[in-house]
Amino acid sequence: MAREREFSHGFPSPGPYPWLTYIHEYFDEDPFFCTMPPSLSSSKHVETRSIPYLRGKAIEMVCYGWLILHSLGIDNHDYFSILNPITSESIDLPPLKVRKNLRSSRCVLSLPPGNHDSALLIFRRKKDSENKPHSIQFCSLLHRKWKKTWYHQIFKDDDDVECYEFLCRAVNMSGKLYAITELSKMLVMIDVVLDPREEDSTELVIRSLGSQLPILNRPFSCFHFTWWNLVGNFLSKDYLGDSKVELHEEDQGEKAEEVEMRVSLGADERIHIMAEKREALEWHLLDLPYDMLRVIAEHTVLVDYLNFRATSKLCRAAAPPVQWRTASKKLLQTQSSISPWLMLQADKKKGVVTYVDPKFGNRYFMTSPESVGDATICYSKDGWLLMITDSNSMIFFNPFSRTTIQLPPMPSNSNYYSSFGFSSLPTSSDCVVVGVTSQPVQLDITTPGRSEWVRCVLYEVTAFAPCRNNPVFYEGLFYFLGRDGHLVDLVVDEDLGCFANDLDDIKSPCDSFCQNFLVECDGNLLSVFVSNFWEWVKVFKLNLSESVWEEVESLGNHMIYVSDSTSFSTVAKTPGMENKIYFPRFSGDNIIFYSLSTCKFYTFGSMEPLMAFHNAGNQLQCGWIDLLGA
Repeated sequence: MAREREFSHGFPSPGPYPWLTYIHEYFDEDPFFCTMPPSLSSSKHVETRSIPYLRGKAIEMVCYGWLILHSLGIDNHDYFSILNPITSESIDLPPLKVRKNLRSSRCVLSLPPGNHDSALLIFRRKKDSENKPHSIQFCSLLHRKWKKTWYHQIFKDDDDVECYEFLCRAVNMSGKLYAITELSKMLVMIDVVLDPREEDSTELVIRSLGSQLPILNRPFSCFHFTWWNLVGNFLSKDYLGDSKVELHEEDQGEKAEEVEMRVSLGADERIHIMAEKREALEWHLLDLPYDMLRVIAEHTVLVDYLNFRATSKLCRAAAPPVQWRTASKKLLQTQSSISPWLMLQADKKKGVVTYVDPKFGNRYFMTSPESVGDATICYSKDGWLLMITDSNSMIFFNPFSRTTIQLPPMPSNSNYYSSFGFSSLPTSSDCVVVGVTSQPVQLDITTPGRSEWVRCVLYEVTAFAPCRNNPVFYEGLFYFLGRDGHLVDLVVDEDLGCFANDLDDIKSPCDSFCQNFLVECDGNLLSVFVSNFWEWVKVFKLNLSESVWEEVESLGNHMIYVSDSTSFSTVAKTPGMENKIYFPRFSGDNIIFYSLSTCKFYTFGSMEPLMAFHNAGNQLQCGWIDLLGA
């Protein structure tokens, strides 16, 4: 049974960085630990710790946050144990008799302790001959009994003769254990199979995955440093020559570069780390094993998923066909970093809608059901579209779940509508739909499930001129921003009666502009104004207590999407998209945005500022949709 041990001083406290531990060559002195300082100006953080349980033991590996310890007893037996540095829980395994013609190469846990299939595996190499089979000794943490298996019969050469390959560099990934053959660099998977009810049932299943890894032209040897992280993200002892550790670092979201770290212990007993960048090794997608391809497929979405499937037969097998009616929402939810997309109704007769990613420019085409094929987008919120058909009927439509909700027919004497909006999800009981017209200013109101619309003439706001921008439902009221920057709020009661309040004391913050929009952002009501010749874009926050618009210089980590039918804000999950305003306009194939940091227009296709808009196409039949709300 696992048991807790008391340490006189214990391990270092968990911190933001992994710890590097060094154990004396003869394992009879206290280890010391080194970690990176919190800032470059801080001194190095080195601690010497008295941990009696580690004395006489070597740290062979760190797996799932557990230390794999090894010691050689005076009775000529190997003693293995595992230790959790956080809880001080340890598991001692039975002694293992030392074989003079065998040596250990690597130890690894198949699964975290606590799983009934968890076992400690030791990869053994024959010392005296290369033409003899190598083996794996393994011990189930449940049954605590050592067993041995040979694997030479798995690998054969072109003449069907057994090869005495050695399995090395075993690693864990997504609950699976992988290793590579030393000579041919073939990838294999190792499974531990046991029956919890039978003590002698533990077996290893080893199978080749048929993938050959790139051959590295440099020798491998073991060094005595061990990286380990107290909070569970383990960086294990590696097996690279000249005491090197390879890390990858991301440079401001640009090109990933490989960094070679050289670790040494100087005469002053301080750890010295030197780093230099070098060219990364070239890898190919099809060099990866099938299970890794499946993991990649599970983390791609929409266009990337389809492109991945088109790469090869192996990728098609790893990424099965998707029925968007049932699976698209799940795929979208796995991608928390995905941004809202622009919807273009390029071919309404065929019901084809184009979705454009503003960051990467990918385009995805999807057909709509026949019932909504000719409908025009009026408004979008939380993944739902409010649409009006050529027959003057209105519907809610979710393009990813393919759900439609019918609304009552529009009034026969309806004039031209300036804008539409709704208060909450159409599936909720408090959803209210509004449409505003001009000359005279009037409002048509309904809710899902009603048989007709209710019309309200807004006599209180005769000076209000509706604009082609959507209203915003904010703190229980609908807010409308007029053509001249005039602000009006509207309250709708349970019987769909309404009362409009003319906020004429709140003056427009801009005198001359060509477009304006209204959005809610981080709990505030914002207005966006665009100059007549697209020279600038300004954002203002409503201060209701002072009845004034206050200019906003930065959106922080938020971004704003604007169009005639739909405008909203959201938190930027993809680096580089924050503090920007995105428009339904294109320069070439790239969507145009305005940066509040530089006060200039750009596209992600080129980071040079755009100087002219004479060839920037403005999309009319379009709207933004928040995919994560779908």
